[in-house]
Amino acid sequence: MTLLRLLIIALAVWLLVIAVKRWLSPRPGTGSHAQPPNNADMVRCAQCGLHVPKSEALSRDGLHYCSQQHLDQHRP
Repeated sequence: MTLLRLLIIALAVWLLVIAVKRWLSPRPGTGSHAQPPNNADMVRCAQCGLHVPKSEALSRDGLHYCSQQHLDQHRP
């Protein structure tokens, strides 16, 4: 009976450790959109007003655009 009790206690401790590890670990895929780093410079699209990271924006004549389509649509 003592061995059975020891095995049950060991199993309970093991399950508790696994539960705590899962609770403390970050969950992959919880964000549906990738977030730019906090220090990324953001610019506003001259066509639609969407803010995008400067590294991903298309630029012409000092204006920034979120896509090639908006760059083409906003030709003066």
